[in-house]
Amino acid sequence: PQQDGRYVDVEHFGRQLPEVQTGTPIWVGSHRGIVQITPSSPWWFKHHLNYAEKNDVGESTWALKGHPFDHHCGCTLSHFIIWMDARARGLKAAIVSESDGFLEQWWTPYVHGRPGEYAGVVQALLEEAPPDWDI
Repeated sequence: PQQDGRYVDVEHFGRQLPEVQTGTPIWVGSHRGIVQITPSSPWWFKHHLNYAEKNDVGESTWALKGHPFDHHCGCTLSHFIIWMDARARGLKAAIVSESDGFLEQWWTPYVHGRPGEYAGVVQALLEEAPPDWDI
């Protein structure tokens, strides 16, 4: 649970999110329930980025609580960094793909494509990408 990874980027971009108004109650997870935002609330609560919560020794509280979905906090924060970085650079489009994603979870139900077609889509994107495109 104690890995710095790109936490500096999470905090940098997280502080750019709109701040929740003081006095507003927000749900911060089943381990804590609802808290009311105060001037002394941590930045991750003030910006409603609860997955970024860390304890006093720098450990992710989400990873420590043992929730069945706790592994999603790192994935979510990783996608958040990518999205915010794309916005900061003024990108018009971005594709985020995961090495452990399953095509049948989204490609078939949402795109209505066959799993074998995905490789062709990726190849077409690579071939038709603008000259300044980056991986």
